[in-house]
Parts: sequence; C-alpha cells; structure tokens
Amino acid sequence: MSVSAAHLESIGVNTTDVAFRHKRRHPISTMPVISEMERGFQSFTNDDRRMLCKSIIAIGKTCLWNNTHTTTTRADADAAYYHSEEEFLCERHDGSDVPIYGTEEQIRQLRALLNNGTLTSAESTIEVYIDEQIQAVVDSGQGTSSSTPMHVILPPGDIILQESYVRSNQRLTYEGEKPVLVVRVIDKNGLAVPDDANTVSDKVFGTSGDTSTMRSQFDACSFHKLEIVWHHSGSIRKELSAPGVLEVNIDVSLRDSDTDTIRAAMVNAAQVKLGFDLPGPFHHVMFVLEGCYYQNCGWAAYAYINSWLSVFQGPFYKFPAVQMHEIGHNLNMAHSGGFDRQTYTDHTCLMGNPLYSDDLTKMCYNPAKSFQMAKAGAWYSKDHAITWDSGNIGGTYWAGRIIGVAEYNVNTASYPIVIKLTTGTSRDIFVGFNRAMGPNTDNQQASDEVTITEAGNGYDYAQSYLQATLASGQTQYFPNWRGSYHALTVTVNEINISVSPGYADITIAFGPQPPPTKKPTSQSHSPTRKITDPPVPITTYMPSYFPASPGSSELQTSNTDNLNKSIKGLMFAVKANQDVTIRAFDMYASRNTKSAVTIYTQPGDYDSGKDGTGWDVVWHDTLRLKNKETTSLGGFDVKIFSGMTQSFFIYVNEGMMIKKTTSAGEPFEQDEAIIIYEGTAFRREFHNIVCSGQYGGAIKYDLS
Repeated sequence: MSVSAAHLESIGVNTTDVAFRHKRRHPISTMPVISEMERGFQSFTNDDRRMLCKSIIAIGKTCLWNNTHTTTTRADADAAYYHSEEEFLCERHDGSDVPIYGTEEQIRQLRALLNNGTLTSAESTIEVYIDEQIQAVVDSGQGTSSSTPMHVILPPGDIILQESYVRSNQRLTYEGEKPVLVVRVIDKNGLAVPDDANTVSDKVFGTSGDTSTMRSQFDACSFHKLEIVWHHSGSIRKELSAPGVLEVNIDVSLRDSDTDTIRAAMVNAAQVKLGFDLPGPFHHVMFVLEGCYYQNCGWAAYAYINSWLSVFQGPFYKFPAVQMHEIGHNLNMAHSGGFDRQTYTDHTCLMGNPLYSDDLTKMCYNPAKSFQMAKAGAWYSKDHAITWDSGNIGGTYWAGRIIGVAEYNVNTASYPIVIKLTTGTSRDIFVGFNRAMGPNTDNQQASDEVTITEAGNGYDYAQSYLQATLASGQTQYFPNWRGSYHALTVTVNEINISVSPGYADITIAFGPQPPPTKKPTSQSHSPTRKITDPPVPITTYMPSYFPASPGSSELQTSNTDNLNKSIKGLMFAVKANQDVTIRAFDMYASRNTKSAVTIYTQPGDYDSGKDGTGWDVVWHDTLRLKNKETTSLGGFDVKIFSGMTQSFFIYVNEGMMIKKTTSAGEPFEQDEAIIIYEGTAFRREFHNIVCSGQYGGAIKYDLS
C-alpha cells in the first residue's frame, strides 16, 4: 500500500526528500535516509517516543554482481562493480531488530564510526525515536497498527553513542570448537533450496565426505586452531534433519516479502522449534533461503557484524569462500577493496569476494586481517605481526624477511607474517607476502608477491584497500610520509619460493638514509631503526635513494613541437587497454628555474575532483627545470587495470608547457596499452581554470 502525499505532509514530512517504506517493502540493499531539513517532527520531543537500542547491529554483505539470484561465476563478478556499504539495525531488548533511518550525513557518520573502531557492532548503543506516527499512517489502510515499530529514526544532529553493551558470548573466539547451526528455510509456498538437509550438512561440515568446505578451510587457515563443529551443548538432536541442520517452515513468501520480514519470520520459526532464543549454544547460525527476489535483492549473502547471524540465498550457501566471508563478518572483519577503492575488489583476500565456486576453497585473508587475527591472540603469534614506527624526521628503516601465512606452520626462523606501518592517522599500512600454496593455493591476485594494504589500526573492524602488489625489484613509494615531505619506500629485494618457507626480503625506508660504514650483520642494528615489536635480522642497508622502475615502455606525445601555453597545473585522464603500471612522466618546463612539483591521482574521470576532492599525492619533489626541455617526474607506481580510467593532476609551481585546445575529454594520443585524453589547465592548485589542453611529453609505464 502506498502512502498519500497528503497524509505525509499533514505530519510535516516533505514527500520529495523523504523515502518512507512499509516494513514489507524495505530491501536490505538500500540504506534508508531522511532529509535533514524535514526531520523536525514535533512529537519527537516526547520522552515516551524515545528508546535506547540494546545495541546497534551493522550488516555486511557478499554482493550479487548482476543483481539476480542466479549469478555464480567469477566472470560474472568481474563484469561489473557493485559498491556496497554497511547498513544498521537497532537491536531491541526483546531480541528483535528493526532498521535505523537517518539522514545521509548520519548514516555516513555511523559508517565512519564503525570503520574507525569507535562504534562496535552488536555492542555500542544509541538512543532513537520510535516512528509510530509514520507507521500509523502507513498501517491505517490495513485497519490496524502494530505495537512494534517498522523502523526507528535517529535524533536530529550528530551521532551520539551511548555506553557499550558488553555480551557474555563466545562468538568472537577465534580458536577451539565453534558450534554452528544451519537452518534450511521453507517458505509458505514450499520454496526451499533444492539440496536436502543431508546435502546442506555435507556442504558446510563435510559430513558425507565433501573435502572443500568452510570447516576444512578454517581448519587449514588457522593451522588446526579453529574447528567448525555441528555438535553443541544443548540437546536438540531430535529436532535436526541432518547433522547441524534444522529445517523450518515460515508463514511468508520469499517472492513477495522484504528482507526484514523474512529474517524475522525465520528467526522466530527456528526459536519456536528449538525452544530457546538464538543463538543459544551456537556461536554462529546460518540461514539458507531458496532465493532472494524482492526488488532484485542485490546480495548473495549477508551477516551481522561482530555477532552470530548470517543469511545465504540460492546456491551461495555451499560456496566455502562465501561462507567464510560471512563468518568473517561475524568475527568482526570488514570488506577488502582493491586499487579502485571499490568495496570487494581485493582478490588477495576472502573478504574481497574472490571465489564463487563449490570447489575453490584454498584461500585465506590479507595482511590487515591477519594482523587483526594475531593481535586478538589467535592463529598466529603476536610476535609475528609486528608494528614499525618510522618516526617523523626520516633516516629510519626496517629490513628483513617476511613469509606468507600459507607457510606459517614451517616458520622455524620466526619471520614476521605482516608488518604494520603506523602513519600517525586512523589508517595504517600493512605489508605481507602473498604466498600462493597450501591453504592459499586458490589465491586470485598477486600470487607470490608482496602486498601492501591500507586499513584501520589493525585491532578493530575497518574496510581495507589494496595499495600495491610488488614483484622482486619493485618499489612502492609513499610521498610526504607523515607530512614530512620525505618519502617512505617499500622495496622488494628478493623473492625466493624455492625454499621452505618461501620468503620476500624487503626494505622499508623513510627519508634520506645514512651512508653505510660496513655491511651489518644480524647482531648489528642501525641506531636509527625504530621498532615496537621483537626485531628480525637486518640484511642490508638502504641506499640514499630507492626509485621505482622508470618503466619499460613509454608513450611519447606527438605535439612536442606545438606546445604553446604555459600553465601551472594540468588535470587529465589516462585509460588502459591492458593492465599497466604508470611509473613516471617526462614533462616540458616553461622556464629555467627550481620548482616544487606534485603529482596527484584518483581512479576514474576527474570531473568531480576539480575542486581538489578525492586526490592522492603519489609523488612530490623539488627539481631544477630547464626551459622547453623535458624533466623526468617519478618513479612511482599507479596501477590501472584494463578498461579502467585513471586521472592525474600534475602541478608545477613555476610552470609547465602544454598545447592549448578548445575542449577537454577527447583522446589525442594512444598506443596498444594506454590512451591519453585532453585535460583541463589551471593557473593555481585546484583553482582558476585557464583552458583545455594536451599534455606534452611522455608517459612511462610497465605492462602488468
């Protein structure tokens, strides 16, 4: 039933800005938002309208890439990006939960607080308003009004969290036995997954011989420290249809009902059949639905973060990687994004959704998640997940070998598996070696390379993003590290997988390094080296400068004889026809002088970034320029995947030469690997657009 504009406006709601949904019409794929301007319901000031949630529950999902419940292949997943963010529920004191509505800014604040560790899902609480007035209007056409709110609304203004609710629940234990219950759901029309209860049990627990399961892979990644089990402390065996599998009938239709209604119905049905409230004796409860139909669904599975519930639709329940992804959310792990800053595109990690198969199982988590696990006292020793503080001045370094988690069981030399580089902000950098063997054999990206990941502090829930993947001899460059105007570099000196364990020998250096006086040994440590965890042997000194590869290929523009305009900054886009890594630019200066030069980059087109929004600095230096001669800018590493576009903004304080044109955005130079587009020229940094123009010089790159 729709709500008339007259009814909504009669209670002060702007029908243009506010999207209210009846409970049966609220899909989980859309986080509801309310216009800040129209938040002033007079009755919100009544104390009897207020309610303190028992907790705020955040929801993480496994995306369904084409928004249908039949997509099952990695090729389908690679066909499009589906960006998703956490959604929030208010857990009521009676155990039920309802969606939280708020303004776009409030929902953004909730997500930020969740990802910086301030908000802990299923523990932090907040005061909300029960939106009975809206509910009464919606329900009036049905003749009744339920006493349970169909949603709750955040009070106007900034988010104010209340004291956390602390649970006496062992779901966040990462080791030992973890009892799991799987619930096979049958809707009122008889819709259920075609697999019977015994097959469902086999696909999750391997009870009939399946060797590629969540149970087998958690055992492998944890090196037998975490065991998924179907037995439990309760006595409900007579209620189960197969080992660890409960079947329930719900009185709603999967085809006609929204996610919230279905979830409430199946949780209630399971509790009635079992005779106790969930999770009961179980650490995790997995609900399996035949499909998801309402408003095209948008998810393959979803889970409560830092909690016990997960829901799977269609065939996805039997994909071990999807199972481990959702249980990962239960264990307070966030998603893993890639170079493009999308939510799920780090395919070195199970939290990036890399595997969509019943048989592909052997993969673990990225360095940020491994650090989180180790610091929780699980799977890996805390001594093997180390933290390095570079300081703020420069001249410090760390050097040594790291190994992959896949060979942790043969780490007799006690090499670290991950190094956290503290940035002095809420987002740190994690360095690891992505060894593709054993429990990580099915890895999908950067096999046997060093991976660099950005995430939170490593102790709390935080979305991570892949920053670089490095082969032997390559360097990742972090300019202006900690605001120092010095660079921090991560260099891979050697990768050796012919020994056990395989290792990567790396050097992390911040700023100019002192010249070596002698070759150090494992007993000789640099006096400037700072490390907050047990050290590993230093294998080499860092030379005074460690540039990245200048690039084995280059595209030279054909306009160098017609550069007719001196400007300070040019913003332009480069599209990749193949996977490439941009290493350097050759630029024509407009005068003989010394000048600071900065290179910014961001994925996609730059239209939304003309005001400076969304850019990252990849290179900064002060150089001696020569009039109308090329100056090399680099090296650095900016990876562009085939078919993707990356934008750059080169800003030269004392000026650079371009060819002036009449319109931006047209391709003007290309080879088999990249296309360069005409850009927008600036007189000041992100201010005062002058004209359109073509970059003049060369772009150096490697095929990757």
